[in-house]
Amino acid sequence: MSTMIVVNLPVQSAAALAVVMLATLCGTAAGQAFAGREKLRAHSNEFRQEVIRVTDGVYVAVGYSASNVILIQGDSGSIIVDTGSNPQEAREARAAFGNLLGGPVRAIIYTHGHPDHTGGATVFAGNDNPDIYSHQLLVEGAPDIVRGRRDGGDQFGMRLPDALYINAGIQLQYGRVTPPTREGYVPPTRTFSGDQLSLTLAGVRLQLLHTPGETRENIAVWLPDKRVLMPGDDFYRAFPNLSPIRGTRLRPPEVWIASLDKMRDLGAESLVPGHMRPVMGADSARTALAEIAHKRSVGEGPLLFGDAGTPGLPSTVGAPEAIGADLEKRH
Repeated sequence: MSTMIVVNLPVQSAAALAVVMLATLCGTAAGQAFAGREKLRAHSNEFRQEVIRVTDGVYVAVGYSASNVILIQGDSGSIIVDTGSNPQEAREARAAFGNLLGGPVRAIIYTHGHPDHTGGATVFAGNDNPDIYSHQLLVEGAPDIVRGRRDGGDQFGMRLPDALYINAGIQLQYGRVTPPTREGYVPPTRTFSGDQLSLTLAGVRLQLLHTPGETRENIAVWLPDKRVLMPGDDFYRAFPNLSPIRGTRLRPPEVWIASLDKMRDLGAESLVPGHMRPVMGADSARTALAEIAHKRSVGEGPLLFGDAGTPGLPSTVGAPEAIGADLEKRH
């Protein structure tokens, strides 16, 4: 049995590893590269615009913005989980919900502080004056590790010519149609510290669970009566974004894995992520969380990142022996 080794790296070391990984990926044959492009094109199907019914009273608008917008219907109004990237895209998502979004919006929940999840709040808040929930770490965190510094590199292909652009991996596009803006963001009005907050909003019983991973303030929204889990950005169908090239800090994999284990133990029957389409069925949800945890684990030897079948990526990518030895010596 292999031993799991988890390594925390500073940004400089993570960047060096990213270069090695990129060189490995770019070294494939021309035929493989073409196949990879075709898989990426097929992956765009994940972002086709649709309002999907998850279960009674829970709907998700996919493809209208860089992130999903989730609607929970309550007895006396609605709850919105994440709000899209900007007011324009939030208006499109709100229009897509149509009559499903009935009554006032009683609460908005930010799963984390990234702009693609928090940039459309003004549209859903309107004149309803809803409470806006988040973890306290979202409020306390510096911008470069919470709302995400976006000037560290063109991670999302915003400047690519249309002929070369396919999608941005976990979203169809970010910033190509509407430039990034902070205009739609509304600061949280209610926060919590610690591991969880249990509450009832608009007659709906829910729990906000602190599940650090992609961000340290990430929360999962759990509806125990409906067995629906909304994990924010701790789960998506893509290789883990452990060291974003735009310049944000390394995301410790062992913390992320612990949060995935915590969520898997809930026994969700539906999984509604912050990006791409929902996962339906208890077995599928549990398998999906287990596989994404495996992707974030470190396998045998220094810095070997396991993969559970991500299209177009090798099963493992490792640093050369000299780099691995140096990193192990320093960490």
